[in-house]
Order: sequence, then C-alpha cells, then structure tokens
Amino acid sequence: MTSPSLKPLAGLLQKLRNAAQLSFSTIALVVLVWILLWPIRIAIKTCPLRFLARCYGRDCGADAVVPIASDAQIAQAHYVRTAVALAVKYSPSSANCYPQALLARLLLIIAGIPHALFFGLERRSPSYDLSAHAWVMVGPLAVTGGNGFEHYAVVRCYVTD
Repeated sequence: MTSPSLKPLAGLLQKLRNAAQLSFSTIALVVLVWILLWPIRIAIKTCPLRFLARCYGRDCGADAVVPIASDAQIAQAHYVRTAVALAVKYSPSSANCYPQALLARLLLIIAGIPHALFFGLERRSPSYDLSAHAWVMVGPLAVTGGNGFEHYAVVRCYVTD
C-alpha cells in the first residue's frame, strides 16, 4: 500500500509509464498542441470576435455541411484528435470546446485535411438556459467536441476553403 505522501509520486510515475508507450511523433505533436493552446486561449480572450470569425473558414450558415475526407485523411485527423485530447488532459488549466476546436482547425489546415467547424446551441429545460458548444468534424470523425449533432442545434457551420 502506498503512503499518502507518496501518492503524487506514484501518479507521476504512472503518467510517465503511459507516455513511454506513445510514439515519439505522438509525444512531439502533443507537446506542440499543448504549447499552441496558450496563444489560442489568449487570442480568444483578447481579440474581437469579428477578427476571430475571419479564421473560421467559409461560412455555410446553419447548414450542417461536412466535407468528404479520404480514409488517409480521417486517420490523420484521428491522430490530431488524440493529440488535442492528451494536451488538454495534461494542461494546467482547463480548455473548453472553443479553444480545442480552433486548435484542431489550425492543425487540420496545416495538414491539408478538409473539415467543418460547428457552433451549436442547446436549450436546457426546465430553466431554459442556453448552452453553447463548438466541435470539429472530418468526414464522420468528431475531432473535438464529440458528436455535437446529438445534443446541439447547429447555428453556424464553417468549412475549409
């Protein structure tokens, strides 16, 4: 049995064991994503929305459009999905769906993978509060935000140009 004072060390050792199982390229991408998460968070907090919206892609309105992607592109997008999830998991501060979606979009643009960025709203009963969500899709694969179509009505869709 581990003493209470050694529990943080045991947790760190387990994380290191898990990281050792990842390929070098995965670890490198996770580190890059983790570093890029910070400027994206800063941009969200400091830049006007009209400026950020220019970076979203081609506006398709409320039509849910997902560009067709090849199997190889979907496999690459899965790699991006894993890296974003791991970077967010080990980030010292939380990153909600919005910075994750913008970061995934940036990585997918760099990789040349067609994708769609969605913004949705959900009305929660009985208080009728609105809940917003952002997610990115490559073909049938939800890169970030899970399958937002299940719980959110699409209010805006942006696709790669």
